[in-house]
Amino acid sequence: MKLTTPHNSKAHPRSDTEVTESNARATASSAAILLGLFLIEIFTVVLGVNSFLTLHVFIGLLAAPVLLVKIYSVGRRFFGYYRGNTAFRKKGPPTPLLRVLGPALLLITAILFGSGLLILLAPSALGGNVHHIHSFSFYLWLLLVMIHIVAPFKDFRKFAPRDCTRRSTRTFPGVLKRRWVMVISLVVGLLVSISLISHVDSYRNYVRQQKSLELSHAQSHKFSISSIHIAVGSE
Repeated sequence: MKLTTPHNSKAHPRSDTEVTESNARATASSAAILLGLFLIEIFTVVLGVNSFLTLHVFIGLLAAPVLLVKIYSVGRRFFGYYRGNTAFRKKGPPTPLLRVLGPALLLITAILFGSGLLILLAPSALGGNVHHIHSFSFYLWLLLVMIHIVAPFKDFRKFAPRDCTRRSTRTFPGVLKRRWVMVISLVVGLLVSISLISHVDSYRNYVRQQKSLELSHAQSHKFSISSIHIAVGSE
């Protein structure tokens, strides 16, 4: 009996529709994972990031590799269209809003994650002002993400569940590959989180030292003013 492999890429080259939908599924799947992780991250900020700092850092590091997967899939469509890829040209260009929003969101995301990592590894960098950069970029990032979620929500709702069903494994190519990419990205994020989470204690020690120095300087300044007043009064 001859066995057929209808979705083997060597025996059956993928159609343009399969190429674009595979990419859309990867984008939507990674977006679904990121949405869950980012909701936890946002709650740590709302509830008080200092009280949930370990969880905040852990989730941020866990999300980073998944975010790279999403950036790759989005970039693949973006550059595929403008470089004349037949499949993506047939799909059409991203919406004008996403063409403007995408690069801005990418830049702010890079600043947000970069400043967060810098706070963790070198909190005294840039004169200790990295914290302010991280905080400002977070609120700007949150605004852009909210717009970004609303704009392509129809595609997200359509494609996100498609790789999760057992039937899709038999009827559409690349499902297992995309699942493994998501699993591996989460495992990598988990390993990165575990390897760097100990730096949270170092950051807390740095904050305590800075507060002690500020208190010491304030007391010294107060003592100096009191001494001047006493000296003037004695005259």
